[in-house]
Amino acid sequence: MFKKTLIAASLALTTASAFAAMAPTQASEPTTIEAPQVVVFKNVNIFNGTENKLYDNHSVVVTGNKITAITQGDADVPADAKVIDGEGRTLMPALVEAHMHLALPKGLLGTNDMRWSEIAVHAKGFGEMYLDLGFGTIRDVGGTDGVWTELEKKGEIDFPRTYVSGAPIAPIGGHSDVAYSHVD
Repeated sequence: MFKKTLIAASLALTTASAFAAMAPTQASEPTTIEAPQVVVFKNVNIFNGTENKLYDNHSVVVTGNKITAITQGDADVPADAKVIDGEGRTLMPALVEAHMHLALPKGLLGTNDMRWSEIAVHAKGFGEMYLDLGFGTIRDVGGTDGVWTELEKKGEIDFPRTYVSGAPIAPIGGHSDVAYSHVD
């Protein structure tokens, strides 16, 4: 008897849920999308990284994170653009660091006496230093997770685009085997 009552109650609850009207929801406010920032680099010499040539006295218009115009001489500058006078200096593509260790400030075993927060502060400073040196992309091998990439994409930190490989894979006793390195 109990099973029949339980089955009937379950069936009634399921049927009632299936035919119940959807609850009305509040209309959300429309999302405002900001226009991307426009930056104009004027009076620069351009090295494009693909030719053994320097293009003198050009202007480069960057909208958001994309180059939208390159012109000889002065470019048309939108009213809300930020203008940077290169004063005849050379503008070139950002560099790529293909093998670095963002979270290993003192080498593989040198972080044993450091707290996680100290390592994170060092890693942030290390990434910012790379950006200041002209590196737009870094490949962090055998170290951090993807948090730096997420924070950079959200605009929360000024950081190079970061590609991470995660933890290293090594044979027992290899140079990345930190567990085995303490055994005498």
